[in-house]
Amino acid sequence: MAILTNTAKVDNAIRLYKDAQSMYFGLGRSLTPWKDDSSPDIPDPSQSSLDELIGMKKVTSVSLAVPVSSQQGSNTVSYAGNYYELVGIADAYTRGATFVYIASTILQTDFTAQTYRSVGLFNGPTFATGVIGDTVSAEYITNQGRLQVIDNISTKDRSGLDITQYVLIEA
Repeated sequence: MAILTNTAKVDNAIRLYKDAQSMYFGLGRSLTPWKDDSSPDIPDPSQSSLDELIGMKKVTSVSLAVPVSSQQGSNTVSYAGNYYELVGIADAYTRGATFVYIASTILQTDFTAQTYRSVGLFNGPTFATGVIGDTVSAEYITNQGRLQVIDNISTKDRSGLDITQYVLIEA
């Protein structure tokens, strides 16, 4: 069986890095609880949209990343119990940057619904005529676009909180 080389993985990460700069995070499932909220349903990889979409927020931060053994300054993020150093595109090949960190800050005032249970990362959503901006409520989204990543989570309440929603993807 053939395998991808490290160079090919870095190439894939760079492509995703470039694409992600125009992607949107979507929040969904505001009303319907999971059967067991402490154990959300496993996402279906064939899913193409978020149920009960609340709205979308444009990605505000994208970086290539490499795994590191510990917190190493302000350019390090923690994800799923592991640490990753954020690196520039110029260092991608020498550092073996095969991960992409994608984030956006969602303000408590961005959407009316304050609870959500699903997060998606979308490429190419379309909005109602004349609607532009980095924050778009569900009623103005005519097509969610292509769902790239989905995560089902325990109920999150954004009341009184600005949150940073992020994902780390291995390319």
